[in-house]
Amino acid sequence: MNEQDFRAYLGEQGYAEAKTGAYDVGPASEEHAHDFSVSGMVLEGTFVLTTADGRQALTPGESWTLAAGTLHREQVVGDGPARIIYGTK
Repeated sequence: MNEQDFRAYLGEQGYAEAKTGAYDVGPASEEHAHDFSVSGMVLEGTFVLTTADGRQALTPGESWTLAAGTLHREQVVGDGPARIIYGTK
């Protein structure tokens, strides 16, 4: 999936306006949860998402969805930063 298609998907699914973010390589975040659902897609780099279901190393074009309240950790690995697009609801 490309960025334009993912933006359309977010709108169709009722997510708020898409946002983008860039994150540097580094240690995993502390385990945390959000009070909103989030759906995101990697645009550049490798974004690692760890939940009770396991660890996913996501690369450009791959997406994820987390329900509100899902405990997780986030990490960027590899040779450079990761850039993601995401929406919340």
